[in-house]
Amino acid sequence: QNEMMLELLLDKLVSGALKNGGSWGGPECRSYISFQTHVYESAVWLIIWILPFFTTNFLTRIRNMIDKINKVLSVARIDPTARNFELLLSLFHFALYFTTAYYKWQISSLINLIQPCHLILFLEGVALYSNSALGVLITLFLLPVLSGTLLAIFFPDVSGLDQFLESELYWIQHYLILVVPIFLLSRRNFFALRFANAFNIYVGLSILGFFHFFIYEVIDLISNVNVEFMLCPTDAMATAFSAFPPWVTLPTYRTILTFVVILLGYSLSYLLIGIATLIKWVYYHIVSPDKNKAL
Repeated sequence: QNEMMLELLLDKLVSGALKNGGSWGGPECRSYISFQTHVYESAVWLIIWILPFFTTNFLTRIRNMIDKINKVLSVARIDPTARNFELLLSLFHFALYFTTAYYKWQISSLINLIQPCHLILFLEGVALYSNSALGVLITLFLLPVLSGTLLAIFFPDVSGLDQFLESELYWIQHYLILVVPIFLLSRRNFFALRFANAFNIYVGLSILGFFHFFIYEVIDLISNVNVEFMLCPTDAMATAFSAFPPWVTLPTYRTILTFVVILLGYSLSYLLIGIATLIKWVYYHIVSPDKNKAL
């Protein structure tokens, strides 16, 4: 019976993705890049992402930031109406995530639930629910990760999203997780906005890079499923890359894509921070100038 349960679980995890083929995964997608190139390219990028963690005092900086966050949160008052809105929005995120889980169960592709955009949806729900430093840290570190969400909007791969409202929810989910961080930065008197800076953007990008070139890399190679397009590019990505000279995609398309993600990560993070800062200025100077005088 245990063996049957294990077979059912494995079937529900990957069989649907392998059956779809194309950019979902499978032998053809797996052979797009040689195993040797996978190892060398990933090793170089892992060194780039991890080395600064051992050569800087980043752990001390993060601990100090957490201490400051907890100190303020310990005496902070939360408006009940605002809190109820946070909980409702959190519930909506979780509802979307588990709806996606239902879709993936139906097509036997549960492994796709660990795609970054699905994880972002879930983590934003956690951040909205959280009353602790965890919610602030998720808010800050997710900002550059949303570069992948932006790419998913510009270069969507909606092949296989054929179930009722599945394609429509794809777009709702991606636009939602792109906009909600502005609220997370602005809530509770713009608390998270105080800690938004280049260092936290870098930490978020480093976490993303580590996941791409280690966690997702290993999962993709073992399962043959193209969880985060580290095995082969989507058709939209391949079309975009074909417009450039071949040397641009050396050693593989993943390196130029990583540079694009880094550039987008910083640009998008500062755009979201800028929007939240503008909202803060409007609130304290136009909507509630009395509160600005009290600060």
